[in-house]
Amino acid sequence: MIFLAITAAIIAAIFPFAGMIFTIYFGAKFQSKIYVFFSAFIGTAIALYFSQILDPIRILDLIIGIGLVSFVFIRSFISSYNYLYSLMKSSLIAIFYAIIRQILFFETIKQTAETVLKEYNAFITDNFSGNLEQSEIMRTAVESTKLFLTKYYVGLWSSVIILAIFVAALLISYRSNIKWKTKYIRLPFATVYILILALILSLIPNAQEYGLNGLIIIAPFFLIQGTSILTYFWSDFFKQSKFLSLVLVAFLLINPYLMILITLIGLFDIWFNFRKINNGG
Repeated sequence: MIFLAITAAIIAAIFPFAGMIFTIYFGAKFQSKIYVFFSAFIGTAIALYFSQILDPIRILDLIIGIGLVSFVFIRSFISSYNYLYSLMKSSLIAIFYAIIRQILFFETIKQTAETVLKEYNAFITDNFSGNLEQSEIMRTAVESTKLFLTKYYVGLWSSVIILAIFVAALLISYRSNIKWKTKYIRLPFATVYILILALILSLIPNAQEYGLNGLIIIAPFFLIQGTSILTYFWSDFFKQSKFLSLVLVAFLLINPYLMILITLIGLFDIWFNFRKINNGG
């Protein structure tokens, strides 16, 4: 167990998405010793910091952004055995942390991003100076990356963590006697009001950054609900062929347009309730 906790911290320090999945999955397996597991996790994070492997921001990401959020999910699930409730509760902690992180460390994050991207620009100049078109495309990509790392980090971090929690919950459900009936996932209607607020803010020039961050944050929830709709209608078909299931998942990961389509299906389900229509309700 201690070894797994240490491994979870190391993975999370390098790949937050994979680290969150690993931490929640194995933390839930040792729920009777959850405090020991997370003590080892935090101890590893502190050791990485004093070894100068992690800077102050990254250790907070590890302890709060990954560790605390994972802990909240597991504790919530232990007390409620409700996957969706635990997902929503831990996601709120992740979003709150991302906002506080941006407020406290914005200038540091901006300076770090600028330093890294200057090195990329120098690399582009040295290696692609003879190809102006390709050089310009790469510089545009660098500027877009800078924009995401500074202005839209709250949304980016939150959406990645929310999806990681969802994947971890699916793995727990798969291995547990307490199954998550994912084909019946339905978000509360109040989610629509949050969406409308984010859309309005995104249309106001001075508040556009807040609105777009809000849209990025809420999108994974509609993606999850859209996935639930697909599961409801096609689960029996895909149960007959694991290969087709893997193909669908792979296609979803590499095709952003399909992901957007599924997200829109999840959004429209709030109003139309496709499953109820299918049942003649």
